[in-house]
Amino acid sequence: MKLRVVAVAAALSTLVVGPGSHGHGIGPGRPIVGSTEGNLPKQPQLSTQSDLDPGIKVHKNPVGEKCVTVSAYSRPKTDYRKIFGGGSEQGAAAPKTFQHIVVANNRCGEMIMIKVCYYESQSCVTVQAPGYGEGETILGIASGSPGFRYQYTEQF
Repeated sequence: MKLRVVAVAAALSTLVVGPGSHGHGIGPGRPIVGSTEGNLPKQPQLSTQSDLDPGIKVHKNPVGEKCVTVSAYSRPKTDYRKIFGGGSEQGAAAPKTFQHIVVANNRCGEMIMIKVCYYESQSCVTVQAPGYGEGETILGIASGSPGFRYQYTEQF
């Protein structure tokens, strides 16, 4: 009996809220997808305009323009052991290690919090974009390719 009640409740929540929408008025909405150059999504990129897709919520200024733009890049991670004469655990053929950096540029007066994750992952960080400023953080560190995909939601 309990299993049947749970199944009915889950089905009703999908009908009322919609699959993956997180409730347009309740949660942050669907994430916006991005990538570093050379690592483009295989599917068409989601609209960043919330008026074109009501499942995506973004902060807007008084004239209706988006407040935040998010971009990303990679930079080689510095191996301080090599600089200061320590032994290197990586061999000559070891892949380079890269820091994955996410930058949020805010063109509005209020501070905006942004949750950024690797694409379709639970590995996330929060970026604080101060009013009329820029927030930057390291999303993660990885070996091999410098390119990566990410998704973000603005927090309300």
